Amino acid sequence: MRSALITTGLFALASLLVPSHATVITYPECTSTEHVAECAKYAPNRLMRRTDICTTNPKTGICTNKVKTLLNSSPNPFVTRPLQCSKSSTGGTSVTATVQDCPAGYPTGKCVVVKFNPFSSSGSSYKKVELQLSSGSITQFTPNFSDKCTIATGGKSATCTIPISEIISKVYSTSCKTESDLCGKYLYLAARASEVGCGDGKSDTCWASGDPIGTCPQKIKARGATWGGWYPSPSPAPVCPQQFKLQWQCKEECKNYCCCKPTPSPSPSPSPSPSPGPNCGAGTAFGRTTTTQVCSKKANEKPACPNTLNVLGCKRWGWYYDISAEDLAKPDGLTTTLYLSAGQNDINKGTVVGSASLKKNAAGQYEITYTTTNGYGIGTAHVYLDCANKDPAKKNGYCAPGQYQYNSGCQGGKTEWKKTVTLPTCDPKVYRVIFHASITKSGSGGQCKDGCAPDDKDEE
Repeated sequence: MRSALITTGLFALASLLVPSHATVITYPECTSTEHVAECAKYAPNRLMRRTDICTTNPKTGICTNKVKTLLNSSPNPFVTRPLQCSKSSTGGTSVTATVQDCPAGYPTGKCVVVKFNPFSSSGSSYKKVELQLSSGSITQFTPNFSDKCTIATGGKSATCTIPISEIISKVYSTSCKTESDLCGKYLYLAARASEVGCGDGKSDTCWASGDPIGTCPQKIKARGATWGGWYPSPSPAPVCPQQFKLQWQCKEECKNYCCCKPTPSPSPSPSPSPSPGPNCGAGTAFGRTTTTQVCSKKANEKPACPNTLNVLGCKRWGWYYDISAEDLAKPDGLTTTLYLSAGQNDINKGTVVGSASLKKNAAGQYEITYTTTNGYGIGTAHVYLDCANKDPAKKNGYCAPGQYQYNSGCQGGKTEWKKTVTLPTCDPKVYRVIFHASITKSGSGGQCKDGCAPDDKDEE
């Protein structure tokens, strides 16, 4: 049996395909710098553009307010534990803990419901039940929510219903103020049933099974004795006081959206005659050092050397680097050659179009520098820079350059781009770096793209 059930809340935007019969509702246009920048990632020639959709379905826009909410586990129990009794190994029943909407007569919101289920023996019944809840491991059984427990008529079952608002105020008084603060935290439970009729007219003591409370064996109830007595020989060995835990499950939902400013459709115009001049999209480039060393999948390699993005689960070519603060502080920092269209990570198939580096400038600040040569230009540059032992915020964060921490915006074919950055706080001080760029080529004839659309595809 599991002691905790862990569920990660996932947030996903709805499909862009909006039914023709959708209700027309107007949502606010994205105006903040952060949300306008996110809109800019979806250029008109991209499949996943978020324009011209603000009046149909907000979930195709940009989320402006994400809220975590607790998940119900009903009708399935959050945790189920056998009820262990001193007269038998299981007592023929179990205890379940469930998170659900509070029943009638309780405050509006969610409740934790702990149920002592019926015994398999028709002659057994509950006479007394006790419950303790704690935010940390229980070291001594001190019931604090027994007053929330009710034994059914005839003693066949018992139910404890505790509003989560009371659990927050009494159990998590210093660390949690709202239900969303519980997400990912643990709740420890100790459930004890006493004076249980065993069909033979004698009493017994039962615990919801789990980890021991304190050191075992401990004093627990003997037949006819008070709490804390020892079982007299030759009665069976006592059942140790026990506890179990559950982890609060949450999901993340978007409560508010804004919509990207619609992109006007261009007026039809005749195709111009081919002529040289425009900066056209030439393809994708990644930075790679000139070393021929083959790196393993382990991080923290010294000196920095190229690992392929395949190692990180990406279905595309490209390279990443794990470099220590010590090596990054050297005069050359991390300096790479930009290879264009080096499919399958074969630099012999690629074209050298410039360089990309991260190193200290004359002022002692860390600076990203992209430079292109031989008629090539920068469409958009993207740089991933974070701790090597930290996973990206998004699932495909390594694979989609449009989600990297630094984005140059459209450069329109410029041959140089620089950006001063602050290194993240890491322990150990090892950084993961990826240099990517969409590259332009000047002097091509005819109409073509400007090479500035972010490259979010996951490809070989």
